Amino acid sequence: MGSKNWILFLICSFIFFNPFNAIAETPEKNVFHGLLSIKAEMERDFGLEQLECFPFIKNIGFPEDETALAENCFQGAQTLHSALKDSKNAGLRVVGIADRFLRTGGFDTVLIPWNATKEEVNRFLKDRMSWEEQTVFLNKINAVKSEIKKKIQVNEIYCSQKISNNQCLMGYQSLARVLENMEAKTKVWKRIVVTDSFAPEKEFETLPLKFDANIEELRNRMVFKDMDKEWAVRKKIYEAIDDNFGVQLKRGLQVATLICSLDLNESECLQGASNLTKAAPRLTDKAWNQVTITRHNTLIRSDQDAHFKFDLSSDEIVQAFSKKSTQEETEQNNVLSERMESRTKNNFTGLRAVCDLRGLSSKLCVNGFQNFMEFMENNREFVSVKPWDTLMFVDGSQLWRINFALNSSSRKSYIYIDAGADANTFAEYLKRFGGNNALRHPL
Repeated sequence: MGSKNWILFLICSFIFFNPFNAIAETPEKNVFHGLLSIKAEMERDFGLEQLECFPFIKNIGFPEDETALAENCFQGAQTLHSALKDSKNAGLRVVGIADRFLRTGGFDTVLIPWNATKEEVNRFLKDRMSWEEQTVFLNKINAVKSEIKKKIQVNEIYCSQKISNNQCLMGYQSLARVLENMEAKTKVWKRIVVTDSFAPEKEFETLPLKFDANIEELRNRMVFKDMDKEWAVRKKIYEAIDDNFGVQLKRGLQVATLICSLDLNESECLQGASNLTKAAPRLTDKAWNQVTITRHNTLIRSDQDAHFKFDLSSDEIVQAFSKKSTQEETEQNNVLSERMESRTKNNFTGLRAVCDLRGLSSKLCVNGFQNFMEFMENNREFVSVKPWDTLMFVDGSQLWRINFALNSSSRKSYIYIDAGADANTFAEYLKRFGGNNALRHPL
């Protein structure tokens, strides 16, 4: 082989076998780890601050549906990452992987369909207003908001990510017209959100307003909607539930808190409570704390908490929560995880191992510690790269915990890792954060 060919061979070998390229091109087996890795790269290379699996989380269904939605989110994030490499400067700060294209929340927030092609995403990113046009539009938004705040006492007023920038302006302008001839200073709202419906968004202190509602509809909402009266109605619903089912639920399941989603009416709340009461005798071996009756989702949250659809029959409720740990299993796992946490303190890796305090079952907490201890057994030279100082075990199958890990304020020093991963997947991901075999620094 000639000298020139030999040099070319060495160059090609470095390109194809360089570990920095290998980690970027190797398909990620674990969706949770894959989303965290892609988010870190987009944060580092393109200034992206937030990535969210949106708006799937409000309409999941059952745990098996949640897994599929997380995979969809990962697919969308991969496509976006690839498109950003072409566009270089898309000016994005917040991205939701959703079911449609939408520019919302100003001009640095967008929604991207999870199943869009790279070409479609590229076209969307390129089709945007000039900086001058954006400035004019935002000045118009701020001027209308300023007029609204002069007429009504409100801590926050904003538009949800469900509507476009133009729809947001339309909603603000309609609200401003309503307030022109209306004395509303006595009405005090914690926040007003302009969105796509009048359905409750959060708690009663938040007033949702439909962006395309007519003036009369908006005026009626502003005049007659009263958070104190609404809470009084909701309080009566809870009193009715307590009168009819409280004894059985507290004695049988020891439910500490029963909550109805704000979009459920009285009959729907009572139907859900009745069905849970009928199921209670077959669920007494499970641990319960907060139970939420919802319109869409039936999900297990940690060992104690759960969501279930209001129209689920008692048999369906029992079937849905049959996978819930028993109280005895929970107690054993808690004791075991506490022992393992104690054993891993001040270890040679430089990492403090902890379990996510929300949404993580004791069984997964134990699995996380077992993986970490096995990792230390097999990687005695591993030392984490600073600033990484904490290893948190998270349930990587739950969308709300995925979103938490993607956008946590502690992500600069916390390594979030899937507590449900097998030992090999766990070790493969953790090696990216330090040791002699580290493939790269993730950020």
